[in-house]
Amino acid sequence: MLAVAEQHLTVPASNNRRTLHVWSEIRDVRLQTALNNRGYSVCDKWLKESQRRRPLSEAIVPFSIAEGYTIRALGNTDEHSARCWVSFRAFHPDDPTDKFEDGWYHNIQRGPLYRRDLDLVAVAPNADLAAFCTIWFDDVTRTGLFEPVGTSPDHQRHGLGKAILT
Repeated sequence: MLAVAEQHLTVPASNNRRTLHVWSEIRDVRLQTALNNRGYSVCDKWLKESQRRRPLSEAIVPFSIAEGYTIRALGNTDEHSARCWVSFRAFHPDDPTDKFEDGWYHNIQRGPLYRRDLDLVAVAPNADLAAFCTIWFDDVTRTGLFEPVGTSPDHQRHGLGKAILT
């Protein structure tokens, strides 16, 4: 897969080289070794990540959400720009707004396990999207992945992250 990705998905970089960003979980020693053997290096820019695991047999912890906020599935394509914006704010809170890239969200919805009903957003009282969580559920293996999950800095500390995960 790495060889195919290197052949088809790299982008131009400085020094007449090409770049490919490959995400790897820190505990995936096999992939870490393969990447290291192919000359990949760690990109410190994306080291901010949290991962949690929990069996579905555990009880769901009660939660509350700040007054006026609601949680629902992402709407139609009219909300793609707002979804791109809340993701940008959540993961790049200190970046200047001219670094914002719009229009990429329709590609997420093309994923083989994508389900619109499991693409959740928290909506603020002013109707802005405040938080998000895409749930990738595989009905064959009965496993789910909540990724990405984020809250805009303007709406943090209102219980949105916990609520949208619950």
